[in-house]
Amino acid sequence: MNKTILWLTAIMAILAAGCENDTHRSGSIKVLDGDTFITASGETVRLLGIDAPEKEQNYYLEAGQLLGRTLERGEVRLEFDEQRFDRYGRTLAYVFAGGVFVNQALLDSGLAVVYSYQTNSKHRNELADAQMRARNALKNLWSVPVANPCEYYLATLSSLRFHRPECNSIRGRPVAELRRFQTRDEALDEGLSPCRNCKP
Repeated sequence: MNKTILWLTAIMAILAAGCENDTHRSGSIKVLDGDTFITASGETVRLLGIDAPEKEQNYYLEAGQLLGRTLERGEVRLEFDEQRFDRYGRTLAYVFAGGVFVNQALLDSGLAVVYSYQTNSKHRNELADAQMRARNALKNLWSVPVANPCEYYLATLSSLRFHRPECNSIRGRPVAELRRFQTRDEALDEGLSPCRNCKP
């Protein structure tokens, strides 16, 4: 009986380990933007823990180009966290290509910002450190002055996002539920990410 239980436990561990990673050939990948690509099998992959510029934003093209070049470095490996898919059905992954941690490379180059969640936090510290290096060096996104800076910024006590005071995402929240930051840098230093709606 004990041997059977041990055997089943070993088999389950092997199967679970196989589910934590996936590999793809680099030449068969189509880049959509700085944080999303499609594999040869048609799987759309969204890089975890980062947010690259959208079409109308500075460094959109550069972020996509860097992602493409980095993915060409070798076999692409996907590493998963707690949440495997987003609400759009995209695969969420930490991506490695030719030994390079792709998510981190985008942050180190200043071509993406950290975008953390309470779940999927396996590499949060590494990604935050990469962003800090890029910020300190004023690389790319961090060299651009903030448009329409606010007198202060707000975040809820439980959120990993910070907002402009007039943002709909926090409108009507009691003051007791909000944290206040005098500068954008203060919020970033605490590991918070800019809201995608109000773009602080």
